[in-house]
Amino acid sequence: MNDVEHEEGSATLPKWHARDVAAVARELGVDGERGLSGDEARQRLRQYGLNQLPEGRRIRWYEVLARQYLDPLVGILFIAAALSVAVGELSDAITIAAILILNGALGF
Repeated sequence: MNDVEHEEGSATLPKWHARDVAAVARELGVDGERGLSGDEARQRLRQYGLNQLPEGRRIRWYEVLARQYLDPLVGILFIAAALSVAVGELSDAITIAAILILNGALGF
């Protein structure tokens, strides 16, 4: 197995997609015509487990929306909108608020 990819920050993975089908089947101990025997399939199932990705925690829609407003720069814009209201620049406050709402909606 000399054909490997080296990617920064990831494990070394074989380039299965770039190899000859017969060579890969030989290396994995699989008959290219008949596949695995029932006994071999059960043994590999015990050894490697099911061929499925683990399920992660479901993220609720309101968590995704709330995450759009956690950035420090967004906080600065909220403060700017509040200061605009405080000094009587209502049109600036409305503009900043509209930008914040649009940004959150697009990010969502």
